[in-house]
Amino acid sequence: MLVSISVLESTIKSIFRLSGADDSIVDDVSVHLRNYINRKGFLRIQKVNRFIFMPQCLRSTACPGKLTPEGIACIDCDQCGIGKPKKYSEDLGYKFYIVPGSSFIKRIIKKYQPKAIVGVGCQMEIKEGLDLCHRYGLPALGFPLSKAGCLATEIDWEQFNDAVND
Repeated sequence: MLVSISVLESTIKSIFRLSGADDSIVDDVSVHLRNYINRKGFLRIQKVNRFIFMPQCLRSTACPGKLTPEGIACIDCDQCGIGKPKKYSEDLGYKFYIVPGSSFIKRIIKKYQPKAIVGVGCQMEIKEGLDLCHRYGLPALGFPLSKAGCLATEIDWEQFNDAVND
């Protein structure tokens, strides 16, 4: 099924563009399908072997967290919504990373070798992340932002907490 999605995706997007429709719907469907396909394998992995990658765009523009080799070091300053879900996820056993880009994700995957991943981001980033995880043989779930962009993005934290609690 994943092969079919990959092969047909560009053709379907072209048809959408030609008809004047929003081709981002194709990415949305692709992410939902991949999540559905990956979910069973993801749930078999213990939470202590799961990593969460959160995009830096969810941080406050006044975030005092500093960039480290492991990503942004959250100090739970309450200027954005990341601190509490980070603590909640870590209390469940997850490793939680706030990353400025995919090069951090690749480096952390190679260094720590997680068994499963939750990735948060815009549809395009999630799709690319799911492709990366597939190449590494990792079951992964993509969790889309409710408001995308490069600054002041948003996520439904309650839905996120429910998803990581599985």
